[in-house]
Amino acid sequence: MCDDSNSTLDMESLKLKMLQEAVRHSEVHLESLNNIATSADTRAGAFTGLAGVMGALFLTTASSVTYSELNFMGGIAVLIGARGTAASSMPRGFHAPGDRFKDWKVQIDDGDTFHDILVAQGEANDKKIEYNECKLKWSADRFKAGVWIVLVSSLLVTMIQLIGAISE
Repeated sequence: MCDDSNSTLDMESLKLKMLQEAVRHSEVHLESLNNIATSADTRAGAFTGLAGVMGALFLTTASSVTYSELNFMGGIAVLIGARGTAASSMPRGFHAPGDRFKDWKVQIDDGDTFHDILVAQGEANDKKIEYNECKLKWSADRFKAGVWIVLVSSLLVTMIQLIGAISE
C-alpha cells in the first residue's frame, strides 16, 4: 500500500506557493498602476503649463494681430483645453498595494486559514486594480480631450492669422 500523504502535502504546498505568487503579482500590478498615474500626472502638469503660456500669449497679443477677436477666442479655447489637461492630474482616490493591519485582524481573529486570507487579499487587489484602471481611463480621457482642444484651437488661430498677415 502506498502512502499518498506526502504527495497531498506537496500539492497543498504548491497551491499555497502559487497563491502567494498570484497575490504578489497583483501587488506588482497595483504598484505599476501607481507609477503610470504619477507619470501621467507629471505629463499633464507639463502640458498644462505649456497650454497656459500659449493661451496667455494669444490673449495678450490679440490687439496687435489682424483678427484680434479670433486670437481672443483662441486664447480662451486654449485655456479651456488647459483646464481639461489640469483636471486629468487633479488628486483622486487611488489604491496602493498592501493593506493596513486592521484589514487583516478580523480574518486572523476568526481563525481563517492562510490560504483563505491570501484568496481574500487577491480578490481585494483585483477590486483595487479595477478601480485604479477606471480612474486612469477617466484621467486619460480628460487629458486627450484637453490636448485636442489646445492643438486644434492653436493651429486654427495660427493658420488664420498667418493667412491674414500674408494677404495684407
